[in-house]
Amino acid sequence: VGPQAGYSRKNNALAPAPDNLLIQTTMPVALTRWLWQFCRFSLQGLSMPHQSPPQPPTPSPAQPGPAAFDKAANTGTRHFINAARFSCRGLAMAYRNESAFRQELVLLLASLPLAAWLAAGPVQWVLLVGVVLLVMIVELLNSGLEACVDRIGVEHHNLSGLAKDLGSAAVMLALVLAGLVWASVLAERFWPLW
Repeated sequence: VGPQAGYSRKNNALAPAPDNLLIQTTMPVALTRWLWQFCRFSLQGLSMPHQSPPQPPTPSPAQPGPAAFDKAANTGTRHFINAARFSCRGLAMAYRNESAFRQELVLLLASLPLAAWLAAGPVQWVLLVGVVLLVMIVELLNSGLEACVDRIGVEHHNLSGLAKDLGSAAVMLALVLAGLVWASVLAERFWPLW
C-alpha cells in the first residue's frame, strides 16, 4: 500500500480501502483537491490589475447589459458559497499582487512547526500562530484600504496619504505585537526565571 492508500492515479478517483486507512490518508487529499478546484473556479475570468482588463461590448438599447449581482437573492447556502468564493478570490489577488502578503505567508508556514516546538501547550500554539494570522489580516485590510484610495484617484492628496500611512501603521503595530508574543514565549522557554 502506497503513501496514499485508496487513491487510484488512473482515474483520479478514490478506490475502496479495506479499513479506516482510507479516511486517515485520503480525506485530506480529497479536501485539498476540492478546495483547489473551488478556488480555481472562483478565479475564472479574473483579470490582474497590471493587465488591461478585457473590454465588454457596449450594449445596444435592444440588448440589455450584464445582470447585476442580486444581493437580495444572496441568502442561505448561496450566500455561504458566494462568500467563500469571494474570499478565495481576495486571497489569490493578495498573493499575486502584494509582496508583503507573500512574505507573511512564508512567515506563517515557518511559524507552524516552530510554534509546535516552542509551545508548552495548545493555548500557546494558538497564540503564536494567531498573532501571525493577525498580521496577515491587518495586511489584507491595509491592502483593501489602499485599493479603495487608489480607486478614488492616484493623484497626491493629503487625506489619501494619511489613510495609507494609518494602514501601514496598523500593520507595523500588528508586527510589534507578534514580535512581543514570540519573544515572551521564547523567553519563557529558554529563560524560565526571567
